[in-house]
Amino acid sequence: MDATDSPRRAFGDPPTLPTAAPSVPTGPVAPADAGQAASPGASPAPSEPATGASTGASSTPEPSPSGVEAADDTPVVEVREPEPPRKKPKTRRPVVIVDNVHVKYRVYASGRAVNRNKDAYNRSSRRGIRIVHALKGVSFIAYRNESIGVIGANGSGKSTLMRTLTGLTPPAEGAVYARGRPSMIGVGTGMLPDLSGERNILLGGLALGLTRKEINELHDSIVEFADIGEFIDFPMRTYSSGMSARLRFAIASVRRHDILIVDEALAVGDRAFRKRSEQRIRDIRDSAGTIFLVSHSMKSIRDSCERAIWLNKGELMMDGPSEEVTAAYEEWRK
Repeated sequence: MDATDSPRRAFGDPPTLPTAAPSVPTGPVAPADAGQAASPGASPAPSEPATGASTGASSTPEPSPSGVEAADDTPVVEVREPEPPRKKPKTRRPVVIVDNVHVKYRVYASGRAVNRNKDAYNRSSRRGIRIVHALKGVSFIAYRNESIGVIGANGSGKSTLMRTLTGLTPPAEGAVYARGRPSMIGVGTGMLPDLSGERNILLGGLALGLTRKEINELHDSIVEFADIGEFIDFPMRTYSSGMSARLRFAIASVRRHDILIVDEALAVGDRAFRKRSEQRIRDIRDSAGTIFLVSHSMKSIRDSCERAIWLNKGELMMDGPSEEVTAAYEEWRK
């Protein structure tokens, strides 16, 4: 064996192979890893430009300033400011409900009222009996903090309606519903004529539910409002009709009433007293009271009342604002 050939065949260099041409990639060339060594004889790949120009593929969108990619199909939600809370409308509180009220009186042809206990079984006395229909289906609703004027000619049923509200005259048909007990001040409101004005103040205050201490505290204001002066110590039979009316109104209005009925009690006073009494009526109305004012003075009704009821022969002719009702009544009276 030849010594020179044997080592070259066993330990010689490998035969030289033909070098193949490098393949050209058809797609984008992926960058090589930084830690991977380049193969011998291969040329380094050209670096990508830093300007972000396209190399045949779609460019990557830039991130939004907030760091979250904005989607084109995201719905836009409009944020509206909350509406301020709506104020609830003030509810009107009914105080008096008059529902289809009829009042009938049985009288003789002479005008004398029928005595039910005495004349019930007397046939001869029944022959001349007549039925007077004083109220004919009157209906309305009075609300809290209202002052209502009641107008109409003499005999129209104004006083009958007020007596029905207080319960003194029961209705033949219909019903009256009241929140509280109505108090009535009228020309015929009884006071003891043989007693002095001071004693009548005490009795009237006790009838209203006041204590003696409260009456003593209110005594001076009652006398000042009535403008009686030194006559307060005289018997009431010596008073004029105007003095009596002023004292009655001063006693009755010193207390705040839920329902107050003034039945022509202001007609007998002078101008100064009417002005004071109208202001007192407004004060009672403002303190959550309901007032019915019966008067023949349209000026007093317009000045003191915001609403008016017109009665004629027992029927309700008109119910509405005092300006409109009094104007219609005055036009009808012409």
